[in-house]
Amino acid sequence: MVKCLQASLKRASARPRPRWAAVAGHVLGVALVVALGAQATKAWANTVVGSVSLLVGQAHAIGPDGNTRKLERGAALHAGDRIETPVGGHVHVQFIDGGRLSVRPMSRLTIEDYSTPQPNRPASGAIRFRLEAGVVRSITGQWGDAAKDRFRLNTPLAAIGVRGTDFAVRAEPDKTAAAVYTGAIVLAPMDSACAATFGPCLNGSERLLTESMKGQMLQLARNQSTPELVPAVDLLAQSTRAVPFGAVAAAPPSRAVARPLSSGIDGPVSEALAADTARKASNVPAPVVTQFQWGRNTNALAGDTLSRPSAELLAAGARPSVGIFSYTLFTTAAPMAPSAVLGGGDAVVSLRLANGYAGLVDIYGQSIETVAITGGSLNLDFARSLFSTKLQLLGAKLGPESLAAEGTVSRTGQFYSTNGNQLVAGAVTPDGKQAGYLFEKRVSPGVVRGITLWGR
Repeated sequence: MVKCLQASLKRASARPRPRWAAVAGHVLGVALVVALGAQATKAWANTVVGSVSLLVGQAHAIGPDGNTRKLERGAALHAGDRIETPVGGHVHVQFIDGGRLSVRPMSRLTIEDYSTPQPNRPASGAIRFRLEAGVVRSITGQWGDAAKDRFRLNTPLAAIGVRGTDFAVRAEPDKTAAAVYTGAIVLAPMDSACAATFGPCLNGSERLLTESMKGQMLQLARNQSTPELVPAVDLLAQSTRAVPFGAVAAAPPSRAVARPLSSGIDGPVSEALAADTARKASNVPAPVVTQFQWGRNTNALAGDTLSRPSAELLAAGARPSVGIFSYTLFTTAAPMAPSAVLGGGDAVVSLRLANGYAGLVDIYGQSIETVAITGGSLNLDFARSLFSTKLQLLGAKLGPESLAAEGTVSRTGQFYSTNGNQLVAGAVTPDGKQAGYLFEKRVSPGVVRGITLWGR
């Protein structure tokens, strides 16, 4: 059809035309170009480049036309889509060339381009993402591996090209940080020349980071002209901090400060219950937990047999409660009725450790050793919406280590605590009889992390 219209226009242009005809022909030509351009734009925007392979919590995508759609597992994603995750939202994307992307909670990422090189046109394909805020992990697929000079991830401050396959990026208003797990990346300050190109940006201020540079990552602050190498941190764990799904109603600061809940280190709350649990532990069988189960996502601990694949639990109808990149706690407990009281009427409850698994990993998430959980306590004060917990850990390389935390419990039974170098995030059943939480603590060899289940 287009060729016919072009031929007609050519024949018409060969004949003498009055001025009005020339104007009409010009208008027709412009209309044709606009129509063809609109069709091309629409076709590009409708190109499916991948799909959602895992969804925890909620997330949505905003298309090039401005329409917003709620994402679900298996949902198609197109070139031009912007993926947005709220607190607790976490999306895994599987691209058509085998590439993978993990969009962490509280992140905004746009798939600006994702196309394969055409035959005899090696510069025609390109992969480009724009991370406006938050954290992503990218593992390149066949297209990215075959054309590293056409792959780019931009943040407001930095342009990142790849010379490898697996890396993570965190974008903040005043800082961009990037770590490499496999291969290498090139990070450069963003400028107008970089913004319009693909591949590594070579503007004279770029820095290279490779997987062999253990213990380091690249960081670029707003006031810096050149990226710098800094001691590496776990961007994936540090950024998401195992945030609970949905809104968590924290106790007012005045209550938490005026009446702290003891985790066994200081303060007078719930220590009697914890001591009673410890005294009876040798004579009482381990509690059985039936309403919580751990699902493992990507990067689960080596040797873990406590969890099941998250996809299996989702397919079985279990609901996600809390989670991070590696694990999600699923529940089969019925949701709380609006008039129900959390804890089943008990003001204070002490739960015993039913099961757990922990490991020591390095800053890249590689396993160092399995860590034994030798004891612990979990105390819940429903009257004041507070919790405390303590764990004893032991490993050959880790040595003896302890974790102690306290924090708030939401109206729906989720609890969360972090103090800078450690975190605890979990949930309790509406009747207060079963619970589970994950934990992380940064230690000198790396990070000790694990999952636990608790019952009466």
